[in-house]
Amino acid sequence: ASNLEIIVLPADYLLIFILFIYVITVASAIILKSIQSDFARFGLIQTLLDTVFVTVLVYYTGASHSGFTTMYFFPIVSGGLILPRIGGFSAAAAATIQYSFILLLEYFNIFPSNLTKYSYLFVHNLTITFNHISIKGISFFLAALLSALFSKRLIKTEHALTVTQQSYEKLN
Repeated sequence: ASNLEIIVLPADYLLIFILFIYVITVASAIILKSIQSDFARFGLIQTLLDTVFVTVLVYYTGASHSGFTTMYFFPIVSGGLILPRIGGFSAAAAATIQYSFILLLEYFNIFPSNLTKYSYLFVHNLTITFNHISIKGISFFLAALLSALFSKRLIKTEHALTVTQQSYEKLN
């Protein structure tokens, strides 16, 4: 296997993964439609569930060498926009913990059977493993911070627009 080869899920794993995501999406839509309050908790749970989906995808497509590690940023940013104070940081913490778990599994040679032919992938140096965890963790939390700042700015802008619109309506 070449170092430039892209690792994809085997067809049967991919089908199961996609079906599972569809089932969870439909269930989430039904739950969201049926709840009358507590949208914040629902949003937080949904964001954390998205980090789990990304973790499964990353683990089965090469662990620390997966091309999908950047997918962690989607639930982090969306969590920060949905719940500015806690959403992004919770997703960043979950992503860091889950990615750390993947790297520790890799370090101890526990990986999916579809990756056995990629023996060059697996890191057996604890310093390199902690370096990967640190770099990803810092980048996850920076993304959470930026999404929280952007969300707060968006809320202020919406408030200012509402005030301006009300002032305009009073003039007419």
